[in-house]
Amino acid sequence: MLQASRDDAAAQGLDKFWSNRWMTPAAILSGHIDQTVERCLKHSTVLTIQDTTELDFSTHRSTRGLGPISDASAMGLKVHLTLCSSDAGVPLGILQETVWAREKTRRGAGYRDRQTAIEEKESYRWLEHQEASQQLIPESVEVITITDREGDIYDLLVD
Repeated sequence: MLQASRDDAAAQGLDKFWSNRWMTPAAILSGHIDQTVERCLKHSTVLTIQDTTELDFSTHRSTRGLGPISDASAMGLKVHLTLCSSDAGVPLGILQETVWAREKTRRGAGYRDRQTAIEEKESYRWLEHQEASQQLIPESVEVITITDREGDIYDLLVD
């Protein structure tokens, strides 16, 4: 942490900040989300752009709480974000973030997974982020959701 801080005192302050049990990721992001919604109100149309990325921590052997990512030999976290943008492409901020570690599953579970309710699937994050966009951004602002092909989910498209 010292490398990210200007001196020992700053490193200690940063350590206390991250060690505070009341400091949750949601609490850290809440002020930013509020400001993102305020910026959205200045536009008649906003784009809510959803995408998922992976954080590969395979070289950090002592890190706990990781799960498999796309590379079968790698371990890490998945991060799904909704970024708001004006219709002119100006970033307005992050509206929602979901971070999780996948559970280890065995190969060949595909058919059973397709029979699972959408609320129990990893892909449900697309619907949760869409719902958050609808709840947080007032109806006076037109919202256009943009996803890549991973967001090609029937329940999302009919909403």
